[in-house]
Amino acid sequence: MSIRVRTILIIAAAEIVVFTLLFNQGVNTLRTSLERQFLRNNRTTISLLTESLTNAILVSDQANIEEISSALLNSEDIDRLFVLAGDEKVLFASQPIRGDISVDSKLEQVDDGIFDYSSPILFENERIGQVIIGTSTKPVEEALTELRSRFIIFALPGMLITAIFSWLLGTGILKTITRLIEVTQQVGKGDLTVRIEIKEKNELALLAKNFNLMIGQIDHLNKEQQKSQEQMVLNNHLASLGEISAGIGHEINNPLTVIKSNIRRLGKLGLTGDENLEEKVKETAYKIEFAIDRIQKIMLSLRRMSSASKDDPAQAALVDVKTIVEDVLVLTMDKYRSGGVKLEISPIPDKQLRCNPVDISRVLINLLNNALHASQDAKAETVELKAIANNEGVNFQVIDNGPGVKEENMDKLFVPFFTTKAVGQGVGIGLHLSAKTITQHDSELKYLRQNSQTIFEFTLKYPPA
Repeated sequence: MSIRVRTILIIAAAEIVVFTLLFNQGVNTLRTSLERQFLRNNRTTISLLTESLTNAILVSDQANIEEISSALLNSEDIDRLFVLAGDEKVLFASQPIRGDISVDSKLEQVDDGIFDYSSPILFENERIGQVIIGTSTKPVEEALTELRSRFIIFALPGMLITAIFSWLLGTGILKTITRLIEVTQQVGKGDLTVRIEIKEKNELALLAKNFNLMIGQIDHLNKEQQKSQEQMVLNNHLASLGEISAGIGHEINNPLTVIKSNIRRLGKLGLTGDENLEEKVKETAYKIEFAIDRIQKIMLSLRRMSSASKDDPAQAALVDVKTIVEDVLVLTMDKYRSGGVKLEISPIPDKQLRCNPVDISRVLINLLNNALHASQDAKAETVELKAIANNEGVNFQVIDNGPGVKEENMDKLFVPFFTTKAVGQGVGIGLHLSAKTITQHDSELKYLRQNSQTIFEFTLKYPPA
């Protein structure tokens, strides 16, 4: 039920109650007033009649009794008249008497339209007779009926005016509230630019004004939070890149040492006059080339990982699963070696996937970093990275023997900025971003706990044929 209809019904109900109370009060007041006047007139009439009949009854003047009684009956107010002697003998009756004559004390007791009023005829405080007069209650009922009619005549226009006023009032209230609901729904959908137009000056306008202020504050806080989250995400990427770069220094140093050593060897070979000089030069050049390729491969992986991923479908490309895994290993293997944990790799399937390789690599690196920290805390020796081909796609798994996730933290596992790590070891954004990335690849990052092992897995489907 709309607010407009509800407002009209409430006001109409209140109006009906008020009018009913006023009507009943008016009718009761008029009835009481008419009854008093009616009884007063009857008492006056019967008092005059008893005075006139006293002498006629004392002398038993039947003719005079009938003359006085008949004269009273000619009055428009008297409908019937009975005169009784002290011994209940009927001296005059305007109509036949059947049974006992009932006397009324209130108008409510009248059931035949005639109010019967009785008074004794006294002489020197001795009862010598009784007079009963019957007066029609029709004038009283007509007056009450006229009051009801006039009340209805005046009440109906008043109720109609009130209904129109209620409709207009409900429409005005509903218009503002409807707009408030519309804006609330838009805000719920994420649009914080909408505002309620304020044209009036009342309580609803004040509500709309405060609502606009609230939206503005939410918008400001939302932008500030977004900036803060973007900065924290960037910091997380930079921190990861810093950790990777430290390990890459060792990875690059090895081939550089090889290159340096073989360059020196070339210099010495030119002075020896060795018969197999050409073959040895080729062998040394091959080692130098291999070392340079190794450096290029490391730098290419680093460059890919340092690029800013925008989660753009246009960045998705057909890529070998082996390429993804190799990039990940280049950037994580040294950290595992220095951390004292062995990283075991299952045979990599010779498959291609359509995905954003940088994003997938970042997800695997994040999962491997988490597995490394968990293994170090639990003093576990190995972490496994698996890529298993099935009928639908390739299932990636990172498995460690750490303590796993506590039951009370399960609901918050992928919530941004939730972390159980010590201060300085993470801000709790990695799993959130990883889950978001996998969702954008039409899959789901799942957490499993099997046989005391912690497993994070996701499946990337094969591209359409």
